Amino acid sequence: MRTSLAAAVAAVLLLLPFSGTAHASSAVAIVAVPSKFNPDKITIKAGVTTKLEFSHTEGVHAIQSAALGIPLTTLAPGKDVAIEVTPSKPGTYVLHCEVICGTDHESMTLTVTVES
Repeated sequence: MRTSLAAAVAAVLLLLPFSGTAHASSAVAIVAVPSKFNPDKITIKAGVTTKLEFSHTEGVHAIQSAALGIPLTTLAPGKDVAIEVTPSKPGTYVLHCEVICGTDHESMTLTVTVES
């Protein structure tokens, strides 16, 4: 009897909402090809750690953002790169490719919208 009561209490506790300050993390897959990020616009949450997963890269690119805490990071073919960001405040941040990568390099941007 005691075992089934303990199991029932444990099941109810698991169903209660967590009230701590921890936040779930998320991930966004991004492809970098000459002169384009795909997707080129993403939305993430302030205070939540998000992993930006760059894969299937064509050509050499680089990305950085002091405001989002992204150090200068090279994106190269055959090398998947994951960058974790935890933005502290809402806003719109436009990141530019830091390596000349094609004829439309100047328009190669990744717009990150951070919501509260």
